[in-house]
Amino acid sequence: MKKYLIRNKFFLPLITIPIILSLIGLVFIFEASAIRSLGEYNDSLHYLKYQAIWLGVGLLVMSFFSFFVCLWE
Repeated sequence: MKKYLIRNKFFLPLITIPIILSLIGLVFIFEASAIRSLGEYNDSLHYLKYQAIWLGVGLLVMSFFSFFVCLWE
């Protein structure tokens, strides 16, 4: 597994850039929907929580498939 991390120098940016952009997107979602979700659900973090759950699911699926591809080669 470590040989894939050392051999491919583009591996780290391919993971970190989407994660950073997703976290920035979470901040934008909170900024855009805090007032509306407070009025609708009495929770200003409702949409942020919902999106964070799907972000976590996406990261788990990405990790699973990246590990699966590393074992396949």
